[in-house]
Amino acid sequence: MDALRSTVAPTTPSAEIKWAHLWQLKRFENRRERIDSNGPMSFLCNCTFADALQYVEQSLGALHDLKYARVILTVSHNGSCPRIEESNLYKMHLQEAMQRLEMELGDTSDICVLFVDAISPEQNRHLRNAYYTIYHDGDFIKRYRHILDCLNLVYSHQSVGIQIADFIAGCFSGFLRGYPEGIRLFKTYIASILRTGRNGQIVGYGVREVPKADLFRSELREKLEPKVNERVEARLRSLFG
Repeated sequence: MDALRSTVAPTTPSAEIKWAHLWQLKRFENRRERIDSNGPMSFLCNCTFADALQYVEQSLGALHDLKYARVILTVSHNGSCPRIEESNLYKMHLQEAMQRLEMELGDTSDICVLFVDAISPEQNRHLRNAYYTIYHDGDFIKRYRHILDCLNLVYSHQSVGIQIADFIAGCFSGFLRGYPEGIRLFKTYIASILRTGRNGQIVGYGVREVPKADLFRSELREKLEPKVNERVEARLRSLFG
């Protein structure tokens, strides 16, 4: 985290820039409108879309340059995801992240501290309770040996890590939706540092669908592992003509 701060700090704006701000700035520019100097985005009055995009790119570049950086993403398909209570969906994402982190650390003696963006008092309480239950009662991982026994909820404007996580989530969403800038940023800075299995596969290791859905997983594989799919198809053709 110190390495990220030292790289990003010289260009850090006076207030937090979120991924969503980029596209709000883009809309203002496309409509030739000015930002209200008394409004919530007033701190971006003198910031162009290009300026904000450069800041995001520098932040993702700082993460990418860390040799030890690994990214794990959990994603839900809004269109096909069954109706799940919001708090339960948060818990499912949290559990997936905890499991992947524990497996990633494996036989090391490393300790993992999990930081999560504070959402609301009610959801924060639910997440803490869910974390405590998963940690102490276990799941298919009987004992979490590497993850600290309490969840840390922090405000994004006070955390470089949470801010960069927002950029990662934003460009991943843009990648999945086919937006050019999202695709470019994701492929340039994130794809190469996604967690992978021993077989080199990303889906199921660095990217997990929540809840499990075979069709959505296949769609993710097509986007993230085209070469893997090509090898599988070639193997099937060789076996069955």
